[in-house]
Amino acid sequence: MRVQPEKPRGMRGTSVLGASPLVVVAPEELYNFLAWLCAHGSASLEEAGQILRALADRPLDTLDLGQHLALVEIQGPRIVPTPAGQAWIHKSSNLPLTLGALKAMLPLETVLRWLKAGPVPQMRLTELFGGPLAEQAALALADWGELFGRWQQEGGWLYRKEQDSP
Repeated sequence: MRVQPEKPRGMRGTSVLGASPLVVVAPEELYNFLAWLCAHGSASLEEAGQILRALADRPLDTLDLGQHLALVEIQGPRIVPTPAGQAWIHKSSNLPLTLGALKAMLPLETVLRWLKAGPVPQMRLTELFGGPLAEQAALALADWGELFGRWQQEGGWLYRKEQDSP
């Protein structure tokens, strides 16, 4: 009997493991590495690896995400922040335009539909992902959605972002 793999949900035909690192890296991990890198100007691959292991649950995925979003680049044996990465660290409220590539891959609209019915427990987001990294992807999605201003988090729950009154 041949077992068919479970169809992944929410990631446009890719599973958490088979896809890019975009779905499992929390914004805080990426930002903290980028801040460290900007403070030092550049780092050897070995040094950056040590720092990434200290700052991130998935160090290589964090580096891959930084490269994918054009926030860091590898130049020979060194990793350097790009101008976009430096600008984000200089003024954290100005999100890099390259984060648009990440927004397109995350199931933000699905979560927003759920939020129309009321608060959503963070762990419900695991329904959007398949594989052993579903929980980590759900937590990262919750953080990215909050960073993008789509919702607020408190006590393991997501809430609709309060709209400013006129």
